Amino acid sequence: MHSSVVDRQAQSWSDYGYRTGIWHIREQLADAGVLATVFANGILTEVAPDSLVALRDDGHEIAAHAWSQDQLLATLALDDERAMVVRCRNGLAELLGRTPEGWISPRCTPSGSTPLLLAETGFSWWGDVFDVDHPYLLETEAGTIVAYPFQMELNDLPHRIRYGRSYQDFIGAWHEELAAARRSNVPVCIDLTVHAHISGRRSGIDMLRTILDEVKESSDVWVATKSQVLTSYGLMKESFREGSEIVDNGAT
Repeated sequence: MHSSVVDRQAQSWSDYGYRTGIWHIREQLADAGVLATVFANGILTEVAPDSLVALRDDGHEIAAHAWSQDQLLATLALDDERAMVVRCRNGLAELLGRTPEGWISPRCTPSGSTPLLLAETGFSWWGDVFDVDHPYLLETEAGTIVAYPFQMELNDLPHRIRYGRSYQDFIGAWHEELAAARRSNVPVCIDLTVHAHISGRRSGIDMLRTILDEVKESSDVWVATKSQVLTSYGLMKESFREGSEIVDNGAT
């Protein structure tokens, strides 16, 4: 399709996320009695504020996901990236009455300046790192920020869209990750990522319900938001200068 043509098919496909899919996912999370970290583009404060307010009222953590998905941070000039980060943070804070603690970039592709700009803007953590198993403190010229490693093993977008695998395969991958975690001798973070415009549809919701039902029956699995995990690690903003060890709550 020519670059000058608006791809309304792709637009409508993605709009399913905020119009329909997130409400299905919200219902499953409520039924399971668990809280999640929801990554939200700032533009949703304008086009779908009701969904963000409902998620906040349920107790879910709303983290920033740039202003919109078509902004690749690595292509932006420094001042343009800074302005976008501030716009996203301020938009979410104004709507929700609280400043977001976390950030993840579109495609998890930051620029070389992203961690500095996030620390400068007051974020506690960012999730664009893949180089470790556990969160760590990252020093920037603007202060400290937590690098929270992201995982792709249980991410529905590459699983379904890039590779065309079934949700039964996704459940199988969940079982593999959980079994490996249970064989580990330290607490393990398992990142399960679903997109509202992908797994918010019927078969995806059935997959999510299956996994959440299994989690409810597992006494050794703690479902938490990312900020709750970092609090257990002693790595939230107020703890940066206190120095604390990982808290082993006995859960995967």
